[in-house]
Amino acid sequence: MTGTGPPDEAIRAAAHLVLSRREYARFRFGESLPDWIAALKRWFAAYLDWTRALSESSPALFALLIGGLVLLSLLLIAHLVWSLRVAMRGRPTNGAGDRPPPSRDFAAEAAQLASRGDTLEACRALQLACLELLIRRGAVALARHDSNATLRHRLRGSPLPAALREELISGIDRLERSWFRDREPSPDLLPLWRRIHAGLREGVA
Repeated sequence: MTGTGPPDEAIRAAAHLVLSRREYARFRFGESLPDWIAALKRWFAAYLDWTRALSESSPALFALLIGGLVLLSLLLIAHLVWSLRVAMRGRPTNGAGDRPPPSRDFAAEAAQLASRGDTLEACRALQLACLELLIRRGAVALARHDSNATLRHRLRGSPLPAALREELISGIDRLERSWFRDREPSPDLLPLWRRIHAGLREGVA
């Protein structure tokens, strides 16, 4: 036995036609971003109309609603401030955990190298120790990776005592020759660099 009612397609078409009317627009979900924006605008306008009507019809209830919203806002702000203060208190202070690792002790390395008879490496370590002193104390703008020509140029314009400055430049020249040409230091090269390092420790303090 076949049904006598309208087919399903006709029912769906009739329902779609009814729901597409303007009075049912607020109950429809938007299918695209402009639809969602338009719906939000309608909801916001309806909320404003409702609050305006509430302020006229029931001022006490309207005041209670506004007071509740203000109280809720204050509670949220207080919670945010409290959370930030707890987070800041939980951060480690500028103690041992935040300190940069100590720099290499080139002077101690030079002493160890010299004790093993590696004089040329000991002189090189003492040169790095001297540059470390100059860089750390701001006596001259240097970087340990600068070439020796750059070091000489900047040292000549530095405020170091003249005798100490010339001895340092001479030590760099002699170490450069021993390092790249002779591969063997002269007997007085290590005492020279020890004297330069001691003079810088006293004169750049």
